[in-house]
Amino acid sequence: MTCPLPIRGAHIDCRAQMLTFTRLKEIYADLARWGYNTVLFEYEDRFPFRGKQHGVAGSDALTREEIRELNRMARNLGLRIMPLVQCLGHLEYALRVPTFGRLAEPASDPFK
Repeated sequence: MTCPLPIRGAHIDCRAQMLTFTRLKEIYADLARWGYNTVLFEYEDRFPFRGKQHGVAGSDALTREEIRELNRMARNLGLRIMPLVQCLGHLEYALRVPTFGRLAEPASDPFK
């Protein structure tokens, strides 16, 4: 299938619910079959952070090997992966971790 648009993309959003690794591979295959060429992949806390950020990764985060395999598969299918990395204003998931909680703004009462 050909498409006159230079970018035909889909957004995979793993913020609310993490898809299984098997399901992600099925989605990639479907997207390629349907003529998509780009995937905006929003990891949120489903990325396997290392170092000081290790505690930020959710218990259902992808492994580094799974991400490598998904990237290889995407490349073989002609899909360009664009990882969505949150800016500071959208890192509330990281501020729930005790290591980074001290960086959060104090809660305030809007009725005072």
